[in-house]
Amino acid sequence: GARGACMRARSSGMLPVLEVTAAVRAAADEAAKARTGGAPAVQAGAGLAGLAKVPALIVRLKQLEREFAASASAAEARMLELKHQLDEAGSASHELTSTRAQYAYELSLCEAAARAPAIDDDELVPAPPHDAAMGPAPDEHQLRLRRRAAELRTRRELHADIRRLRISVAAARAKRTKMLDSDEAAKPELEKLLGAASSLASFLSVRSSLGGADAVEPDAHLLPPPLFVLHAHASLLIGSPKLGATIYSVTISPRKPDPAATAAALPAARAHPLTVRLEIMCARTRLVLVFEYFPHLHVLGVCAPGGGSELLAAVDAGDDGRTFPHCRALLAASRGTAPLRVGALLPAVPFRWAQWLGGIEAELPDSWVASSELTAPAAASKAPPRLSLADVLAILGSL
Repeated sequence: GARGACMRARSSGMLPVLEVTAAVRAAADEAAKARTGGAPAVQAGAGLAGLAKVPALIVRLKQLEREFAASASAAEARMLELKHQLDEAGSASHELTSTRAQYAYELSLCEAAARAPAIDDDELVPAPPHDAAMGPAPDEHQLRLRRRAAELRTRRELHADIRRLRISVAAARAKRTKMLDSDEAAKPELEKLLGAASSLASFLSVRSSLGGADAVEPDAHLLPPPLFVLHAHASLLIGSPKLGATIYSVTISPRKPDPAATAAALPAARAHPLTVRLEIMCARTRLVLVFEYFPHLHVLGVCAPGGGSELLAAVDAGDDGRTFPHCRALLAASRGTAPLRVGALLPAVPFRWAQWLGGIEAELPDSWVASSELTAPAAASKAPPRLSLADVLAILGSL
């Protein structure tokens, strides 16, 4: 419509321009014909008469062009105004369509509620006890109105809960997206850190558990906590030649007890079915250490099946492994009709330094406490240091 009106305005404005243009061409044709036919004086007069009309026609042509441009601008402005009105009408139409769909949905809900099986009014809106002083009792219509009001209130509460849940979901999604972006931003730094850790691990000759290192042994999660701590620590020290003695194998193996000894052993002396086996090379001598855990006593025991028990006894001169390492083990061993002795744990020996390797707190040897005449703070500062696995390897390498 608007575009057609604009085209009609342009076509109507073009008619005078075309007429004036045709008159200019006709005057030029007459002047040309007059110059080619007749006497010279007549030709000159006719040519001048034809050319005299041309300036007036050109002025008229310019005027018509200006009028046509003004009318075209007005028609274009009118077209833009009509287009704006058409867009507003389209937006209003969309809004009306959405409102109609919402009303249709609400009507469908009302129809579904009306088709629902009948519910006793007292179940949703308990009827208050009637008091004669308050007037007549409410009729069935009033009770039904109360029920509808309660249903509407419940529905509004549900819609409010749904809106809150949607807002929570949107916030959770935004938080997840932000965390993913942070992970992507931190990934290059983590890769650089892994590269630096790998370089440091290769310099220290220690196998790294970062990145593409060897997977944890599948049976490690079955170990009790003291054996698990020992296994994890020993796995990190595999292949390190700077400790005096080198660990070249850490394995988890089932315990193989003597059947006769197992039948006669007390329950407190029964060890965990899994053991941690360390194969160590020290001073060109191969040493195998087997660590066992006794759950009832909360004690770690160590033995050297292939020989080397004298090396284990020489790790700490004040610890010969002939007594229980802490009071809990001593209390558990004293229960029952027959007290348990340390020899019942053989071939495992509960050295105090073996407890420290599994993270078990061991008490100080009686000889050190008896010989110390210091006060409690001074004694704590002068207490012998706890031995780590690296310290034990260094001592074994020096023996």
